[in-house]
Amino acid sequence: MFWQRSANNGQIGWQLDQRQRSGSASQIIFIFSRDMAENRGRGNSVCRIIGCFICLALVTIGSILISPAPAAAADLASGEQVFQTHCEGCHVNGGNIIRRGKTLKLNALQRNGMDSLEAIAQIVTNGKNNMSAFRDRLTDEQIQDVAAYVLDRAETGWKKPQK
Repeated sequence: MFWQRSANNGQIGWQLDQRQRSGSASQIIFIFSRDMAENRGRGNSVCRIIGCFICLALVTIGSILISPAPAAAADLASGEQVFQTHCEGCHVNGGNIIRRGKTLKLNALQRNGMDSLEAIAQIVTNGKNNMSAFRDRLTDEQIQDVAAYVLDRAETGWKKPQK
């Protein structure tokens, strides 16, 4: 069996040819894709629907196959340890002993455009003004953990968590 292009009354479509016994799914998709490209704008709704379905299926399967595994959730306990070791000297309880307006309180983070994990991780990685860069001292995972910890604490007002 093989699918073969046919023309009936000006309509282009596909019919099953019982005489031919060769052909693979990839050949069928290729021929179908070529036919779709050649007949763009001719109004064959069945071909368009099938073509859209094939494209959607291929995109869905492709995105599943090539998407990276979901990142592990940030470890707040690890973030707290990193913060205590590297950050707390200047940012006790979310404050800032160097620059008063550059605290880690939620309103200051929002005012300075630093109220997302990406923004906090970027400033921890590269530093800015008086803040040192930590890309050479912390791993990417530690940077993500401390960024999540800072944002979590800022959202809770830097209150000690209930144990």
